Amino acid sequence: MKRIDAVLWPTLLVLLSLGTAGCRSAGDSSLGIGPSDDPSTLARTAQPRSFFILQHADVRSSQWPTEYQDVELFVCNPALSAADIAKVRRDIPDAKLLAYLNAQEVAIHRFSGDYYEALTARFDSSMCIIDLAEDRILFLEEDDHPAFVLNQDSADVLVAFHRDVTMAMDWDGLYIDQCTLRFPVSKKRLLEEADTEYDINGDGVADTYEELEIQYETWRPYFTSELRRVVRRNVASAPRGARNKVILLGNAGGPLADPALNGLTLEGIGVAYSPFAAIEWALAQEAVSVSPKMTGGWIRLPVSVIPTTYFANEVNGYLGDIYNQDIGTPQEF
Repeated sequence: MKRIDAVLWPTLLVLLSLGTAGCRSAGDSSLGIGPSDDPSTLARTAQPRSFFILQHADVRSSQWPTEYQDVELFVCNPALSAADIAKVRRDIPDAKLLAYLNAQEVAIHRFSGDYYEALTARFDSSMCIIDLAEDRILFLEEDDHPAFVLNQDSADVLVAFHRDVTMAMDWDGLYIDQCTLRFPVSKKRLLEEADTEYDINGDGVADTYEELEIQYETWRPYFTSELRRVVRRNVASAPRGARNKVILLGNAGGPLADPALNGLTLEGIGVAYSPFAAIEWALAQEAVSVSPKMTGGWIRLPVSVIPTTYFANEVNGYLGDIYNQDIGTPQEF
């Protein structure tokens, strides 16, 4: 099988120690892996490490930088201070640093601090999914950030914000979570469970789920293409010639093939779909990716250790572990 020639491959989270405990056998057809694949070999294969999500507390912990020295890509809380970013650059100089953002949720009215207050000031709540009966933001899940459906207005606001505010810091680029080809079916179920009329474009009129799907699928590619066109590295901090080489990495969870991206990351391998499907999606994205081309796999559950490691081996990708991290404060903002 053809391999992706990933010279840099920023991908996913942390590979700490991959054991096979709790995993199915490599001959389990539900994983899409044949009986000739040795699970112990797959689980031991060393891949480049990435870490999600780097916080101020991690950078200032007693484990820093010793436990992070071999991490090659950090996905970071975008509100990290200039001092924290400088410390990471000094302590682990070869690592790439990507600021986190989300193509379907926005962290407004959630956190204190200059960064999130600036985001709240720029992104009007009317651009979120609005519960028309309650005249308020519709939270699809209790602990989620406000959900929104990309259109030209929300995309333009976010692109300008990341150009002016996020990338004023010394980031190598942006990590775009929930950068899916289609609006997720899981969110459709949550909208149905909410059992209310909702507005997705700020006109005060109830929208259908079909209209939501059309709006998202129309404007999600515009969002990433505008990020590619507009966003630049901080001119004061970027090495000479690197200002235009902003990394845009999308967490797609499925097929995408977006020419604005450097690559994609996938999760749910061996659970939601086979590693062979994931390999094909990675190859399709690699065919249109901006250089440096990147690919990666998230390990979210113990059962996905073997198939995700198999995938990372086949595409020369990074491998990250977010179900069993023993360092840092993953998935918290």
